[in-house]
Amino acid sequence: RNANVRLLRAVRYVQQANVDGVAITGDITDDGDGYELVLAAFERWRARGALYAVPGNHDRYLFPISGSTRPKPTPESKAAAWRKFAESLDLPLEPSCAWVKVVPNASVILLGLDTCARPQRRFFRHNGAVGPEQLAFARAVGSRPEWKNARHRVILLHHHVVPLPHGVGKRAPSEIGMRLDDAQGAAETFDAIGATLVMHGHRHISEERQPAGVGFRLLAAPSLTLGCRSGDGPSFWRVELGDHVYATRVRVPIQAIDEDEAEPEGELEPM
Repeated sequence: RNANVRLLRAVRYVQQANVDGVAITGDITDDGDGYELVLAAFERWRARGALYAVPGNHDRYLFPISGSTRPKPTPESKAAAWRKFAESLDLPLEPSCAWVKVVPNASVILLGLDTCARPQRRFFRHNGAVGPEQLAFARAVGSRPEWKNARHRVILLHHHVVPLPHGVGKRAPSEIGMRLDDAQGAAETFDAIGATLVMHGHRHISEERQPAGVGFRLLAAPSLTLGCRSGDGPSFWRVELGDHVYATRVRVPIQAIDEDEAEPEGELEPM
């Protein structure tokens, strides 16, 4: 049940999937500690500038951990740790905390947004927001030739733009203390600038959809180590960006994470 070991085992399946780049949509750490392990696990992509990430509430906000003897982080220490990690990925953070990267020879441009950039409202609330500064930056990026000319215009953020159900026939989980406060304005901005794909994490729910009223597709990511709240095991999205977007969900066999002797075997089967 060691999350660090589970991560290292799961990453072997990402390696088997033979992907050119990796995008992490937040909650990179449990409580702002352990970026070094993530860098080591994904080193082959970091080394060629193909590891992209945005922070999540676990990386940026504080948690009421009663009885813990480990050092207590502060908003400043968590922000500093995230910035150091972003620098190691060569992600140029703007004053608004957003970043933008052009992927050479792939007709892809990525816009990363920090939905935890604003101060935490209350200790027990982890609502996020894109905020007016990052939305203004997104609109400015949307006017650039490299954005307009790219076939795939991808936005990464942590909090969900649209509430997602736990699974087929199930309700969406409670939004109390967890929602994206400016979801409507963010979605309208993403649509107005012509985003083609929006990817997020946060709720540990795996889903692909095209929300009504907008032109972009949405990919919600489960946890690579804990799985999906629908009851499915850990998985990740394998996204092919060619003439069109093809997304398949690749399962990480739960026994390969839980058992010491398990090793990846054979070809991966997309779900």
